[in-house]
Order: sequence, then structure tokens, then C-alpha cells
Amino acid sequence: MAEGFLSSIFGPKKRSSLRLEDYVDLDEEENSDGVGSGPADLYVKVAELGGLNDVANIKEEVYSGNVVLVDVSRVDDELSLERSIKELRRVVSDIDGDIAAMGNDQVIVTPTVIKIDREKIPPVE
Repeated sequence: MAEGFLSSIFGPKKRSSLRLEDYVDLDEEENSDGVGSGPADLYVKVAELGGLNDVANIKEEVYSGNVVLVDVSRVDDELSLERSIKELRRVVSDIDGDIAAMGNDQVIVTPTVIKIDREKIPPVE
């Protein structure tokens, strides 16, 4: 359901040739080499959106200057998804950030200093 609604907001999704095995599960990946263990000025956070109640935490992160990758696949009705996206768009407008769909069930929300380039990096031929 999120697929149709996100496509109506952000445009149709083009099919990717990536496979499931091309991705690394961040929960299972150990951070044994110390990469990413120190403090940072900006973080990329991951959030799950189940409805309007979850928007407040996402807004707080974006207002704090963090990028948030939002999984919207848990939203069970289109009206709740529409309202949640509308509220995130208000935040982005308020702080001059950016918002874009990534695939059928993910949205990226960025703070003031980060804009989303909607053109994909071309593959090496």
C-alpha cells in the first residue's frame, strides 16, 4: 500500500537490478575495526514509521541536524501514511531540509545543510 501512495507523491519507482544478497544487515555487522565509533556532528539514523505517533521522534532527529532513513512499510493505512508524510514535509519546509522516497517503502529526510540529489550515480560500464 505504501508503494502506490509514495509513487503518487514522489513519482514512479524504476526497477533496480540489486539483489537481496547485495545488502549488509547493519544489526548483524560487527563494528570490530572501530569505524564509526567516535562522536560526530551529524548522524544517519534509521526509523520505522508505524503511524503519526512515530513522527515526533523523527522530527526531533531532523531538527537536531541528523539524516533519517524512514521505513514506512509498517504503516497500515494510506491516510495515516499521507498525514505522516505531510507532517515530515512541514518540518523539511520549516528548516529548509529535503525529503525523498527511496524505493517503495523508504523515505529519507534531511536537515538544512543536506540536499538530496535525485539523479542516480551511473553504473560503471
